[in-house]
Amino acid sequence: MEISFGPGGNGESWGRRKFPEQLPEYLSGLGLNGYEIECGRGVRLAEKTPALLPGLAKEHGIYVTLHAPYFISLSSVEEETRLKSVEYIFQSAQAAHSVGARKIVVHSGSCSKMTREEATELAKDTLKKAQERAHLLEGLLIAQDNIDEVIKIIRSAYDDAKQKLMERFGLDDIQAQAILDMRLKALQGLDREKLEGEYKELEERIAYFNRVLSDESLVRQILKEELTAIAEKFGDDRKTEIQDVEDEIDIEDLIEEEQCVFTLTEAGYIKRTPVSEYTAQSKGGMGKKGITTREEDTVVDVFTASTHDHILFFTDTGKVYRKKGYQIPESGKTAKGTNLINILQIEQGERVQAMLHYRETGEEQLYLMMVTRNGTVKRLPVEALKNLRNNGIRALTMDDGDQLVSVRETDGSQKILIATHDGMAVVFDENDVRPMGRSAMGVRGIRLREGDYVVGAARAREGKSVLTITEKGYGKRTPVEEYRITNRGGLGIKNYQITDKTGKIVGVKVVDGTEDLLLMTQSGILIRTPVENIKETANRATQGVIVMRFKEDGDQVISMALAEHEDTEEAEVSAEISTNEENPTAET
Repeated sequence: MEISFGPGGNGESWGRRKFPEQLPEYLSGLGLNGYEIECGRGVRLAEKTPALLPGLAKEHGIYVTLHAPYFISLSSVEEETRLKSVEYIFQSAQAAHSVGARKIVVHSGSCSKMTREEATELAKDTLKKAQERAHLLEGLLIAQDNIDEVIKIIRSAYDDAKQKLMERFGLDDIQAQAILDMRLKALQGLDREKLEGEYKELEERIAYFNRVLSDESLVRQILKEELTAIAEKFGDDRKTEIQDVEDEIDIEDLIEEEQCVFTLTEAGYIKRTPVSEYTAQSKGGMGKKGITTREEDTVVDVFTASTHDHILFFTDTGKVYRKKGYQIPESGKTAKGTNLINILQIEQGERVQAMLHYRETGEEQLYLMMVTRNGTVKRLPVEALKNLRNNGIRALTMDDGDQLVSVRETDGSQKILIATHDGMAVVFDENDVRPMGRSAMGVRGIRLREGDYVVGAARAREGKSVLTITEKGYGKRTPVEEYRITNRGGLGIKNYQITDKTGKIVGVKVVDGTEDLLLMTQSGILIRTPVENIKETANRATQGVIVMRFKEDGDQVISMALAEHEDTEEAEVSAEISTNEENPTAET
C-alpha cells in the first residue's frame, strides 16, 4: 500500500512567494512527498497555483490533497448552512481538480443530539437542494449553448422575456428566472466547461446519495470501510492489562457523597448546589441570592438531599421518573440550572409538580403517601415502582385541575399531617388510607372550604414540632401533640392565625429543632436560618415571629426546605408578634 506523508493545514500561506515554485525543494528538505492545501476558511487559490502546481506535482511525485472549509455541516438544522455546505464542497471539488489534487478532505459535521433517522431526513433535504441546484445548472448550460439568442430575447422583450425563454428552449419557471436574474456581463462570460463539470459532478453525487439512502447494506459497507480505515491507521495492541478484582466497583464509589440543595422552577429548570455554599443567618435576615430566574419564572420547590439519594419526579400527568442525586447537574448559587427536558424523558407539555428523595435500604413495606392540591390522598407501595423506566410510569390518576403537592415516604406506622393555604390542618393515621395500585385516584384526605387548597403534608411524629411558614416570612413551631388525631376527610383544626401582616400559609415541616431552615422567595432569594431560633409555642392559632424580611416590595416566600445545622454567619434581631387565643370554633 502506497503511503504519502506531508504537512497539513499550511495551504498557500507558508510563503506565497515560494508557493508553488519552491514546494518540491521545501518538501524534499523535510523528507516528505505529500502536501495538503488548506481551504479551511474558504476556497481561495492564487492565480498561478492551478497553472504551476499540477506539473510540479507530477514531475516530483508529490501527492496533493485539498482540505475543504471547516464550516461545512451537512446535518445542520439550519437549511441555509446545509445549502452553503453543498456549495463549499462543489467549490472544493473544482479547486482540487484545478490543482491536480487526488483527494478532498471534508468534515461533514456532527449530528449532535439528533437520532439517526433525523440525520437521514436532513441528508434527504440536502440531497433535494443539490438536485435543485443541478436543475438550475442545466438551464444555464442551455443558455450558454444559445447565448446570442438568449441575449436577443432578453433585449427585445419587456414583460414576457421569461415566457419566451421557456417556450423557446423548453425551460421551466425556475430555470428561466435564474437566467433573467444574472447580469448580462455574467451571462456572456459563462464558462461552459465549468458549468458542465459542476453539472456532471452534481449528477454523480445525486446518484450516489440516492443509492446510499435506498440501500441499507451500502450504508453498512461505508461504515465498515471507514471504521476499518480508522483501525488500520490508529489501531495498536492493548497496552493495559485486564486483571480480576475481588469486589465489583460501582460508579457511585467514585462519586463523593455530599448534601446538596435541589431547586426547581416553574419553567422546569433544576439545579444541584452544595449546602455548604449557603451560610446560615439568624431569623429575620434578608437572605442571599439563591437562583437567577427569567423575569417570568419562579421557584416552585426546594429541598436538601444527598448526591447518592434517589430523586423521584412526579408530573402533572400522574407519571413518575427517577434519577440519582449526582445525575442532576451541579450549578452555583445564582445559576438558573438545567432544563428538565435535558435530564428526563418527559413528554411535550408534561410538567414536574413534586419531587421526593429517598435512599434504598432493603426494608419491606415502604409506601409513598401522595397528597394533591384538592385534598386527595393516596398510599402507593414503593415496590410498585421497582420497574421504573427512563420514560417513567403511571403513579397517580388525578381530576382535571388538580395537581400533586406533596409526596412522603412512610412505613405503615406514621401519622400524616395535611396543611392548607388558609391555615387549617388535619392529622390522621396513614392506615386510614388503604394501599392502592398505580392507576388509582386516591381518597379524600381533608375537606376544603371554598377557595382553600393544600400547601403541604408531613409525617407527624411524637416529640417533634410542626413548623409553619407564611408568604410574608412569618413562622412558628408547635408541638405535634397539640394536633389531635382526627378522621381523614374532615375540615380539621386551626393551624395558624392568618392576618394581612402574616399572609397565608406556604408550607409545613415536622422538625426537632436541630435543623436549619431554608426559605426561597419568588425572586430567587434564599435564606438559611436555625430552626431553634424560631420560638416554640403550645398555641396553634398564633401569628408567630418574623423569620425572613424581603429586599424587594411584593416579594414573598414560595418554598421551604430543611438542612443540617450550621453555625450562624451573623446575628440579627427579630420581632416577636403577640399571640392570639386559639379559636375553639375552628375545630371539627
